[in-house]
Amino acid sequence: MGYLIDILIGAAGSLVAAELWARADPFARLLIRAAVRRLPTEERERRLQEWLADLHDMPSALGKLSWAVGCHWAATVANARARRARRKLALVSDRVGQGLSGGTRTVIKRQRRLQPHM
Repeated sequence: MGYLIDILIGAAGSLVAAELWARADPFARLLIRAAVRRLPTEERERRLQEWLADLHDMPSALGKLSWAVGCHWAATVANARARRARRKLALVSDRVGQGLSGGTRTVIKRQRRLQPHM
């Protein structure tokens, strides 16, 4: 009886593995599209075409999955670097704005309030 259960478990595992293997390509495409959405707008179209073309050249399902995970990781890192750069630029520009002759920003805000709206 134990051998029969082992055979059934092995067959079920084989079916599940075959199903996952068959779905590897669509899942890899989904991962790449999700990765592209993390990139800046000006890079998205070019990266999508490049990454999907490279995905098409991958010979195995495991290679396709690893490529898609790598693309997702690269997009996440690029997005984090871009956010840090934007934050740093905002801090620098804010410091420069505050350093202009003491309270220039406050004066400019007051002048805008005093001007009539058209």
